[in-house]
Amino acid sequence: MALIATPTLYDKNYSALIKEAINRIKANCPEFTALLPSDPGIAILDAMIYQLHQLGVNLNQLPKASLISWLDYLGVSLKLPSYAVCNIRITLEEALSEQYIIPKNTRFLTVNGIGFLSKSEAIINSGETYVDIECICETPGLAGNVKKHTITSAYQFLPYVKDIDNPDDATGGYDGEINDEALERGRKIFSHRYRAVTLLDYEQLACEIAGIGRAKAIDSLGKVDLYLLDVQGEIVNSELIKQVKDYLLTCKIAGIELNVHPAEFADITINANVKFLTGYNINETKQLAFQNIAQFYHPLTYQWGRSIYLSEIFKLIEDTAGIDYVESLVLPESNIEISPHQLPLIKEVNLNAI
Repeated sequence: MALIATPTLYDKNYSALIKEAINRIKANCPEFTALLPSDPGIAILDAMIYQLHQLGVNLNQLPKASLISWLDYLGVSLKLPSYAVCNIRITLEEALSEQYIIPKNTRFLTVNGIGFLSKSEAIINSGETYVDIECICETPGLAGNVKKHTITSAYQFLPYVKDIDNPDDATGGYDGEINDEALERGRKIFSHRYRAVTLLDYEQLACEIAGIGRAKAIDSLGKVDLYLLDVQGEIVNSELIKQVKDYLLTCKIAGIELNVHPAEFADITINANVKFLTGYNINETKQLAFQNIAQFYHPLTYQWGRSIYLSEIFKLIEDTAGIDYVESLVLPESNIEISPHQLPLIKEVNLNAI
């Protein structure tokens, strides 16, 4: 049975800390030019960095029980699961001469049996044929984020009703956090203590909000632009953006302008001429190639703003079972540069047999 790894509280090294400190001096105090080990100021800096480094190293020796106690003291708690919500449209066979009332807690079902309850009573007035009802999933978690047009029936009989449908995806359902995830998140709190000073602080604090999977902060002429992904690697909704912004307004330094945006994607289409191996199903091989490429460029793991290189696309295709070699890559024609706040999104992978 595998042991649970103890979280790393401190992952810096002495050389990196010195380099970071020197770079900050160059940026903030350009008049300080004597950046030599013999300079008294640099000697004091060196001694301070050494002591900080030793404290960090010793921090990693904390027993897990002690770490949990510290995080409890800092107010770190498990993120609880949340419930997905959506609007369900009820359409009547025809307009009625009197009001049609749909009670609160009316239960609706998806094609797979996932239940949603209406949050309030809904009324279709006389002469009208439909109403939209806000509903909440019965069970918490990502499973409640069902796609549009999948809620199609009611648990109980509703007379005069012709159609039940959710015009949009259900959103807002997120799984709860397990202990080790909270410990890993908690180690970051030791660095920012709920105060946004550095860009990394903004990113880590944004991920304190349930539903946020990744964040990228960019300093833009004295303001901070923060880009967000949800836990599924998809564009965040307006409610999550509001939650992050409201939370960070209580953490950031006064006077710093903050703009919060959904992450931006660079759509990538790949066309290649390849030689397939005999004995493999071509359609299955194409699907496997798409999965391999999409996994490599997955928004939750790929580095923000990193270029897309032709060489890695060649390798990803040729490493797919069932493909002998790539004769030519039609698209993209050259390495793709993407902006620092963007992530790649694989839209199509078309493989042509030669």
